[in-house]
Amino acid sequence: MADDLNISKALAVVFESVKQINSLLDTNQSDSKQRIEYIQILAYFDRILGVLNFESKKDLLDSEIDSLIEERQIARKNKDFARSDAIRDQLLAQGILIEDTKEGIRWRKK
Repeated sequence: MADDLNISKALAVVFESVKQINSLLDTNQSDSKQRIEYIQILAYFDRILGVLNFESKKDLLDSEIDSLIEERQIARKNKDFARSDAIRDQLLAQGILIEDTKEGIRWRKK
């Protein structure tokens, strides 16, 4: 345990991961589920180390919100409630409240 927290090595891993994730996102080699997982990985790194300034791009575009809501609806229709909840939680973390109503799904920024 002589190397309890090698911050230099940790940062190198984080930034290499960011580089690889950005490359995958730029080439559209991932579906929206993978993109959400990438964002969750980056958010996890940021919660621990606080070096990514993850909050700076806090606001999602309306089109991104609509896309995630559509994906959530598909997950609910397929009874994939874990996925549906994960998408809801991701949106909530971004300040988006989801309301399931008789008329359909509504969202608003909190």
